Amino acid sequence: MPEEHVIEQLPDYALGILSAEETRHIERHVNTCALCRRELTTFEAIAGELALAVPAVEPSAGLETRLMDAVARTPQQSATPRRSWWETLKALFARPVPAWSLGAVAVALIAILFAVWSTRPAAPAVPDGMQTIAMAGTTAAPEASGLLVIDPTGNKGTLIVEDLPVLDPEHQYQLWVIRDGTRTSGAIFSVDETGYGTIEVTSPRPLTEYGAFGITIEPFGGSPGPTGDKVLGGSL
Repeated sequence: MPEEHVIEQLPDYALGILSAEETRHIERHVNTCALCRRELTTFEAIAGELALAVPAVEPSAGLETRLMDAVARTPQQSATPRRSWWETLKALFARPVPAWSLGAVAVALIAILFAVWSTRPAAPAVPDGMQTIAMAGTTAAPEASGLLVIDPTGNKGTLIVEDLPVLDPEHQYQLWVIRDGTRTSGAIFSVDETGYGTIEVTSPRPLTEYGAFGITIEPFGGSPGPTGDKVLGGSL
């Protein structure tokens, strides 16, 4: 009988996290299987693009195990409508698990895409045009970092931040989307006791039409315009 496909192991191979024996098995198989070779090309392309889009930081110990456990707990039942890959992304980042390292968000995105694609009835449509924008801390929060993930349509975004200072109850963080010098509120949020937070981003125009993004400290509930210290910033 022909050897079974190895599609379920291809994301791990693309990330280089398989054992030496598993790696050799995958390589032998893809050399003779056109289907798995095409799938592997897709995963390697995604891994290469995402690796360049996030800051170079060291993932925390045990992150891979927590990530895979979280993905495994995401329902994938054929009897109910499948979530879009973007809905799955937002649901996973919102889970009450230990804070994600932004350097491992690329791993999360690949795992999520595979979790969705593994139940597809036909070949996957790679989400061309997805963008990730790294946000760096300022002198007001030098240890902070952030990542804004924009879906291929440009109309939806998820902001992930870590190591932001915990604010008093009278203040919150506010994300500003900036276009031609005009700042528009995109999200108002707080962080947990570790400085981690995630929030859906909204804007009157597609997020891809904004050239820069910044986060400031504002009174609870937000402000019409920036009034407090800027803690994070990034640009397209």
